[in-house]
Amino acid sequence: EFISEHGIRIIHIGKKKYFDNPYIDKLYRLLTFRKNIYKKILKIALALKADIYHFHDLQINKIGKKLKNFPHRPKVIYDVHEDYHDMLVHNIKKNNILRIPVKIYASYIKKWELSCSKNYDFIITVLKYINDKFIPVLGNDNVEIIYNYTNFSPDKEKALKQEKLYDVIYCGLINEVRGIYQIIESARIL
Repeated sequence: EFISEHGIRIIHIGKKKYFDNPYIDKLYRLLTFRKNIYKKILKIALALKADIYHFHDLQINKIGKKLKNFPHRPKVIYDVHEDYHDMLVHNIKKNNILRIPVKIYASYIKKWELSCSKNYDFIITVLKYINDKFIPVLGNDNVEIIYNYTNFSPDKEKALKQEKLYDVIYCGLINEVRGIYQIIESARIL
């Protein structure tokens, strides 16, 4: 927990991890009646009586409507960094036996996420195609793209000749779902 230089109070709420395997960990928490992280978030959020609640995890949609319905009527912002539906559908191999159930689940997630977003005051996205997905739900005035990558200099020749410390920076998880093999192949081609 800390307060930023701009006076924004930030509280990190993490759930205790009992096992490295996420499925075994979840099963253990369910079977042993461990505290529900969402109840903990709601309790802290209600006590804070914040003017704005801003979240970016798909799972927080479980409590998004409850945040919006707090007695002090806060603003709720959903920050969408990824298209979970597309990630699920495009990262399962065609010959995988789970392909059909994953597609059904992905469609459910898409519908659920859009349905939950109706409760929010504003949605931030990082890509145009994600932005376009939410505009029919909230309208143009309540959905905005804030790109999370650098804009290229208008003077590309000058930018290319500048000394630089790094040629490529990759931020994020390094795994198959995040496209590690495509990144490696891109680096090989370059």
